[in-house]
Amino acid sequence: GQRTPALPGAGYPAAAFLTAAMEPVDPSTGAGTLVSPKVISAADAGRLRFEDYPIVVLNDVPLLPAEIVARLRDYTQRGNGLWIILGPRTEQSFLNETLNKSGLFPAVAGKIVDVPQDAAPVGVDIKQPDNPAIALVTAAQRNALAGVALRAWWPLKSTSSAVRTILATTTG
Repeated sequence: GQRTPALPGAGYPAAAFLTAAMEPVDPSTGAGTLVSPKVISAADAGRLRFEDYPIVVLNDVPLLPAEIVARLRDYTQRGNGLWIILGPRTEQSFLNETLNKSGLFPAVAGKIVDVPQDAAPVGVDIKQPDNPAIALVTAAQRNALAGVALRAWWPLKSTSSAVRTILATTTG
């Protein structure tokens, strides 16, 4: 989601947790590393050959030029993966007017819902605990989502009958 290339030594702080999750061992040794992520700025996405990667992750990307959205649409239609992580920099109009119309985001996003500090906690309602996308996280006695209190979220309404809700807020 970073709009500009990282400064030397500064890295991409918004991608730090995601990169750590993908490279759970010391990347300098390569021991045990199954994934080798390449983190780039949104500004550099036009120079990337998506075909060289099995999946592209848009991590809190505010917006992308139409040419890149078209390339991503073609990329996914060839069977490659696209993971869209929404965040505070993501623009609602980009989701609803660009990605939804391209077929890359089969939902309409509302405005981010923030939970007031004095309000009752809002948790995660697991709709499909056996879904492969979350099965390891929600397995018996290992439910990492138990007790999670959400501070904010994007409300989404599906625009496709093929979309299934796996997780929701406890408020619906």
